[in-house]
Parts: sequence; C-alpha cells; structure tokens
Amino acid sequence: MATKAAFKRLTREYQNIQKNPPPYIVAHPSESNILEWHYILTGPPGTPYENGQYWGTLMFPPEYPFAPPAIRMHTPSGRFQPSTRLCLSISDFHPKSFNPAWEVSTILIGLLSFMTSEEMTTGSVSASEAERRVLAARSRWWNSTGGGSHISATPGVTPTAKGINNVKAGDGGLKFRAEWPELDQENWRWMKDSRIDTNTGQLMPDPSLATRCSPETSALRRRPNGSAPGLGAVMEGGHVAREAGQSWVRRNKIWLGFAILFGYALLTRLPTPAAPNSLASSNASPPPGCPMHASNNVPTSPNQTASESSSACPVRSTDSPFYVPPKSKSPESQPPSNTEPRSALSKLNPLNYMFTSISQERAPNQTVDLPVEREVSSIPRSDMDENWEYPSPQQMYNAMLRKGYTDTPQDAVEAMVAVHNFLNEGAWDEIVRWERIFSRGLAQGWDKCRRGEENIVMDELREELAGSAKQDVPPPRLIRFKGRPQELTPKARILQALGWVYPSKFETNPPFDRHDWFVMRQTPSGQKEVRYVIDYYSGPPEPTGEPVFYLDIRPALDTPTAAVERLMRWGGDVWWRASGASARENNGS
Repeated sequence: MATKAAFKRLTREYQNIQKNPPPYIVAHPSESNILEWHYILTGPPGTPYENGQYWGTLMFPPEYPFAPPAIRMHTPSGRFQPSTRLCLSISDFHPKSFNPAWEVSTILIGLLSFMTSEEMTTGSVSASEAERRVLAARSRWWNSTGGGSHISATPGVTPTAKGINNVKAGDGGLKFRAEWPELDQENWRWMKDSRIDTNTGQLMPDPSLATRCSPETSALRRRPNGSAPGLGAVMEGGHVAREAGQSWVRRNKIWLGFAILFGYALLTRLPTPAAPNSLASSNASPPPGCPMHASNNVPTSPNQTASESSSACPVRSTDSPFYVPPKSKSPESQPPSNTEPRSALSKLNPLNYMFTSISQERAPNQTVDLPVEREVSSIPRSDMDENWEYPSPQQMYNAMLRKGYTDTPQDAVEAMVAVHNFLNEGAWDEIVRWERIFSRGLAQGWDKCRRGEENIVMDELREELAGSAKQDVPPPRLIRFKGRPQELTPKARILQALGWVYPSKFETNPPFDRHDWFVMRQTPSGQKEVRYVIDYYSGPPEPTGEPVFYLDIRPALDTPTAAVERLMRWGGDVWWRASGASARENNGS
C-alpha cells in the first residue's frame, strides 16, 4: 500500500504527465493501485521501432520517491525480453543511484532513450533491425490479442487481469484491454481495415485481386490441391515481407559470398604489409593523445626526465585499485649527435603534454599479448576534422614501463584502458552539457538553470526525442589537455577541510587525479577558449566488486563569466528545490 507521501507524489505526477505529456509517451496509474503504472511508448520516427506500440508497467515501491520502480516492457520489441525486469540506473536494480527528483516522465524518457540505443543490460536482447521492424508492425496485434491467444480461451473459464507483472502471450489481450480500452478498439479497427489475420498477425489475401488478374497471371497464381489457405497471403505479400524481413545483404548473400572469395584470392597474391609491432620504437608514429592517456605535468626545467612524469593511466593513486608503486629508473642514455641536444620540454606534444615516442612494439620481458588496436573516442579535435584516439593496451603498457611502473600486471592493462576510456567519455559528456547550457550566452543559460537540474535533463531528452534541438551553434571541440595530479583545486581543498569537520557528510580523501581540459566553445559571435577542471574521486566498490568513480567537472574560475556560470547552475538548482518552485509551477502559480 502506498504511503501518504507516495500517494501525493504520484497523484501530482499523473496530473503533470496529463498536462504536458512527453513526446511518444503516455502513462497512467491503475484504478485499483496507484503504485502500478501502465505506459505506452510509440516508436520514434527514423528508428527500427517506428510506429510500434510498446506497452509496459512501472511498479513503484511504497517508499517512492526515495526508491525506484521496477520497469518491465510486455510487448515484444527485439530490444527487451517481454515482461522481464530491466536493469537500468533508473530502476529498482540500482536504488542507490536513484534521484528522488526524478519523476515518472523522467523515468519513461530515460527508458525510451535507452531503448533506441544499443547498450546491453539485464533484460535486453539482440536482434537485427529488420526483426525489430517486423515486431513493431505486429505490436498492435500482439497487444490486443495476447499474441493470438484470444482464440484459444478455455470454455467456461473467465480470464482475469491478475499477475500484471508477468504478462505473456496467452491472456487473449485482456490485461491490455482493461488498461487501454480505447487503444484496444483502435487496434481492432486497424486489424480489420488492414486485413490482418487476428489468429496469426499475418496479412490476409485481398479477394478483389483475383478479378483483376489476366488469365496468364491467374495461371501463375494457381496452387496445388490441399495447400493451406494462407498461401495466398504469402504470394500477395511476398514482396512486402521480403523488404521488411530481409536486408540487402540477405537478399544478395550468394553474390556477396562470391565477391568475398574473389577478393580473398586477390589479397593472397599481394605482398603482405609489415605488422605494426615490427616497427622500431624510434620510427613509430606518435599516438594522438587522449585526455586521460597520461596525466603528465610540464617539466619545470629542461633537465627533468620522462621517468619523473606521472603515470599513463588516471587511476594510479595509492587510493586507487589500479595503483602500482613506481620503481626508480636510471635516465635513458641519449644517442650521440652533432647538434645541440633537445630538452625534455621540447619533446612534449603541446596538445597533451605527453612524450610522442610511445611504441606499439612488444616489450622485451612481456609474456601476455596485448591488443594494438586503438579506439576512436567521441571527442572531436579542434585542429582537424577528426576525433581523439585512445591508446591501445600495448601503448599503455609501454608508456608505463618507460615511466618506471614495471610491476604493472600485464593481464590488468586492458581493464585499465577500459576504465581510462570510460572515464574519458563520461567527462566529455558532462562538458558537452555545460556547453549546451551556456554556449548561447548567460541569459539563455539562466533560462535553463533556473528550473533545476532535473528539468535540464528532461529538456535535453525531450529535444533529442522530438528532434527539436537547436543547431545554430556547432558542438564544442577539445583543444588540448593537461594532467595535474599533484595539485589540488581550491574546491577539493575546501571539501577535504569540510570532511575533517563533518566526516559523516564529506569525505576526507582527496581526488586521486586532476585534469585541465581546454575546450573551444562555439558561440553565435565566434569561438572562445574555456578551461574545464576535472577532479576524479574513488568511491566504495559495488557489491559485485566493480570500482566506482565520481567526476567533479566545472569551468575553471579564469574569468568572471565562468564564475557566473557556476553560480547559476549551482544556485539555480538549490533555489529550485529549496523554495518549492516545482510545486508552485505544477499548481500553475
């Protein structure tokens, strides 16, 4: 039974979602239980789910909004297992990550956004685009007939709508009909008008076609005696099914097979190129840096060597699960040269403050084969029309060896690179969010911030789903970056001091790393360089043993504008929640 707080909150959210329904989403609570919500997601245009009708349930706990709901989708979609609890950050699988400010509309917008992505989780399935389009075309039939089970009801037995959390094909569409009577009637009219066989969901033949065919064509349409009546539907809808259920590759798979064999025969006659790890380290192409490839400080003097720089991975402090204590290393000998020797400072790439000779060659004492493939990030560069690249595991290992980290477990390098890339993408996503808010000026930035963080997220999702996001300002680009792990930011020092005074509220552990990212902000009046500061914190691991990280990302206080931006985003959210502005807006005051 719902608590008084949950009942009041869900009642208000139902009024809100009725007044301002999100794109492609409708939802309502059950008449008998306000904790049981039913939703319909309409497949957005341009996706494999276009025009699909996806029905599901949200089961809220009595302590909502301080605990998330269980999320299920009953309609087969090719994306989720029908009637299976979904593991999402907004579901009951992760109660600690749930934000009480999130509403029903926030949850459903997040579910639709996750559905249109390809990320896998507990309860999701893999399917081809063609299979998902077929399921979308059959979704209305499935909802109203229970997958065709309306014809197999046991005589004398009246189905019930109990067990709503385990809706399967077999209830004859009763549960859907009880919650969505108007949609159910529309679905039955659609099946009649579209000549959909309610038993199978397949297209039935058009009787009028037989009178329009010439004798020659009729001869081609004859079928042998005893064949099933559904053969006519197959003959009539063959081309439609072929286009909907098969891709171009499937239709031409035989020719493609010959083409692949022919190409393979040609390639075997060509000279084999040298493998990447056969190159000498001095001739290896310098890998483009990435914001978390190495947190090197710029040497303060020309005599500072590469071994004095920081680790190639952001996770390297004594508080980190990936920390490996460094060993001392003698300075590398310099080859004789008639020219004046270059300083260590001159060997650094000014875009990432890293040494450029990171080889893909296998280390002498290496016993584990490490991949040399490099992943392209989602972060665009400012100096060219390309994205930054992440280091390969082999490059990461070579860089750490050169810096003196000789005790690094070789079988852990790939996991370190995965953490490195994951944190990198998360940091850039938050920077892009800052830029979306303030790239058009402080006035439009305040218009977004004054209604709190939850509305910023909801507005972004609505614009993304509706395709109405403004495109007048190009997205930001990363100019350069710099690691400063030994320098605490003023905010980190303040939080650490507060942790000593209020240990139950604030942590005393400092961030294990710090980066400065220099971003090219695209404004209506031109380009502007903005420096962002990123503090990396380690959190308690998950029960499964997975490490947890927290990123504190904000514009550096280099200009008064940056200070105003930080004040707007922090102050707007605090004022929105503390002043009860959300309740006043919902009441229309």
